[in-house]
Amino acid sequence: MADYLVTYDFKVGAPSQYKEFVECAEVEGLIYVYDLGKELARLTNTTIWGEFANKKAAKAAFERAQAAA
Repeated sequence: MADYLVTYDFKVGAPSQYKEFVECAEVEGLIYVYDLGKELARLTNTTIWGEFANKKAAKAAFERAQAAA
């Protein structure tokens, strides 16, 4: 498994769209905190992180979250 860090921006939509997207992304294994081992680091807005088998799996998870939001 490898770490994937994703930054994104929505060109159209309300600010509440970000909250909805983050909730959908969590279901897909993409979260807004990074595991430092003993503690978690809060990532900047519009940045999410997850562990996936490969780039294709990470992209698919992002696209499923985007479609669900």
